[in-house]
Amino acid sequence: ADGHAAEAEPLLRVAAEQHPCTICVLPDLARVYEAEKKLPAAAQVYERYATTPWFWRYETDALELGPALEHLAALYDAAGEREKAASARTRLVQLWRRADAELQPVVARARAGIGSGAR
Repeated sequence: ADGHAAEAEPLLRVAAEQHPCTICVLPDLARVYEAEKKLPAAAQVYERYATTPWFWRYETDALELGPALEHLAALYDAAGEREKAASARTRLVQLWRRADAELQPVVARARAGIGSGAR
């Protein structure tokens, strides 16, 4: 919201609960929480995004799932939750294992971070 996270947060919270697409707003809400340094809330929303069943998730996942998993792993690392971070990275590696060359450095970092803990 043009750098106005505090103003965007209440609108995105309402949208996350009322929008017909149960997952579409969640990445934006998680990013707002990150911008506001509400890191546990951001992790919770990214986790909700990554795990909520939705028939048409491919529409949103095409742009959002990889970055959401990457952010989720970093947030879990920061919180000292190494197993959850490794799980998010494992899922990211699986998702992008055949990604284009420009995404392969992200995959390599995620793969390296699975067993090593925080990066």
